[in-house]
Amino acid sequence: MRINYIISCSLVFFISIIIFSSCQQNKEKWQSENATKYLDQKTLRKKRVFSFPIDSNIALVNSNSFRIMNDSIMFFGNNDQSKVFYYNIKNGELLNSYYFPPEGPNALIKDMCNYFIPSSIDDVITFCHRKAELGVYQDGQLKHRISLVDTANFNKKARQGKNPFFSYPAKPSIFDVVDSSVFVTYFQSKETECGNIPAFRVFKIPINTHDSIKAMIPLAQNYKTGYYGHSFNSTLPCLTYNSKKKVISSHQPASHYIENYNLNGDLLETSFVGSKYYSNVIPPFSDQYEKNRREEVDQYLATQFHFLDLIYDQYRNLYYQWCKLPVPLDIFKQTGWYTYECSLLILDEDLKKIGEVDFKGGNNSNNYNVWNTMICPEGLILMRNDLYEKNPNSFYFEVFDVVEK
Repeated sequence: MRINYIISCSLVFFISIIIFSSCQQNKEKWQSENATKYLDQKTLRKKRVFSFPIDSNIALVNSNSFRIMNDSIMFFGNNDQSKVFYYNIKNGELLNSYYFPPEGPNALIKDMCNYFIPSSIDDVITFCHRKAELGVYQDGQLKHRISLVDTANFNKKARQGKNPFFSYPAKPSIFDVVDSSVFVTYFQSKETECGNIPAFRVFKIPINTHDSIKAMIPLAQNYKTGYYGHSFNSTLPCLTYNSKKKVISSHQPASHYIENYNLNGDLLETSFVGSKYYSNVIPPFSDQYEKNRREEVDQYLATQFHFLDLIYDQYRNLYYQWCKLPVPLDIFKQTGWYTYECSLLILDEDLKKIGEVDFKGGNNSNNYNVWNTMICPEGLILMRNDLYEKNPNSFYFEVFDVVEK
């Protein structure tokens, strides 16, 4: 009797394993097909190139901040000069600019990774990347600062301060200002990397009130299975705000799923999104890396597919998702992270894929700065790296129409 029971349990166990394995294979097959079989309805069409003159001391670096405001104004924040500019995108005319002094009551903390974002036509929020400190400016005057790390109680051994929101030195980034709150992203590779700090990706920080800071949007499950490396996790946050639905859409670099959250951090829905270059990203290490393995981590991840920036287009009610394609290891060793081949996914309002455009080969994405993708009534705006290199006294941008195929 006992033998029959053991045999029955064993059969149930093995059948369960077979069913689970089959489900996993079907899931992978469905994902792979979903990435390549889709309604190919939309593509991009080049429309026009425009430029605006810049000071010769201003360099094109990724710490520059670009935003489109009021449909026709381009906001440009330059960290090197601690200065912000407002340009008319129709004719390149400089409309306004002002400077953040290094000293005095309106001083901007000097940092190699300061970030600027306009909260209105006259107001700017600055973000000291390494110290995790917000500066709220109105009409060029500093209203107040908001510190996100208690550096006075910083514990080097534990890599944490007293009740911090981030480890220190912190490396978060602003991604948007919505309803008088700043949404800040911080990419941790693994929950254990920063002691007992929860592995949340987004923090909602009230600008003008004393409301508490709210942690929301945790890391995707696959990030808890291994360590992906600092360079991989430092890519632009794959986050965007859908102003029509009032949701935050989150797409993490190593995950194929976009998640929609409300502004309170509640998960609303999850959608699979795949490229025709579909590939699962496998973490190179089971635990966090040591400093002397940085080069090994970078080389491995350069050869991996992963997702970059996610952008919502409020004018056409579409999403755009940049995908970074694998770089051959020998090319990466020659050029480092400066070689990028990408594709751009076009998604409808329900996150269904309706197009994919290559930026590789003859249409090499190195000609474009994919880190600064902007949206205006005309279409997508991409910065032209190649034209800037020929004439570093101007920034150049190309406008793309989104058209039916």
